[in-house]
Amino acid sequence: MTIQTESIAPSVYTVKELAEILHIRPDTVLRYCREKRWPHRRFNQRTMRFTDEDLNTILEMTKAQPPQPTTPPRRRTRRPSL
Repeated sequence: MTIQTESIAPSVYTVKELAEILHIRPDTVLRYCREKRWPHRRFNQRTMRFTDEDLNTILEMTKAQPPQPTTPPRRRTRRPSL
């Protein structure tokens, strides 16, 4: 009898894999984790992993806000020269 661990176990990503998913450099991932801006799991000083839940949280935290509408600059009218 075999157990299908793929459906039971959550996906776990390395720093490099997460960086590829997010299209950023691994150094950026490490910096954000060091600054405690992003959730992660540390197993020892050198091993850091991210779960699906961590990835979803990161994506929610980094969602870009739509730009605020700005009013167009007022046009200056030229005074007739005298």
